[in-house]
Amino acid sequence: MSASSAIAGRTPAPGGARHPGWALALLSLAQLIYALDLNIVFVALPGIGSDLGFPGQTQQLVVSAYVVFAGGFLLLGGRASDLLGLLVALALGRPSAGAGPTPAPADEEALAIR
Repeated sequence: MSASSAIAGRTPAPGGARHPGWALALLSLAQLIYALDLNIVFVALPGIGSDLGFPGQTQQLVVSAYVVFAGGFLLLGGRASDLLGLLVALALGRPSAGAGPTPAPADEEALAIR
């Protein structure tokens, strides 16, 4: 029994995480991708906003809504993988992730899809 599990009053689970560094690296990579995605939105939004005629306050609302929905879908995916299992949640999430970047014929439709 390690010192940290003795302090918590628990015994370590048999067959537990043998390499916790891999999990940390994977979570760090996921956070990096999410942060890069938000930075792309911040960089591209002034050009998109000027083309669509959005004032500065509306652009901020677009970013806020994007962040809230993206975070909500991250929570939904995590909860779905807890309830349904990792492979079932992955199988359900693949089609929805692939449907997002389909090309739209008009700018308004592209904005609605995003």
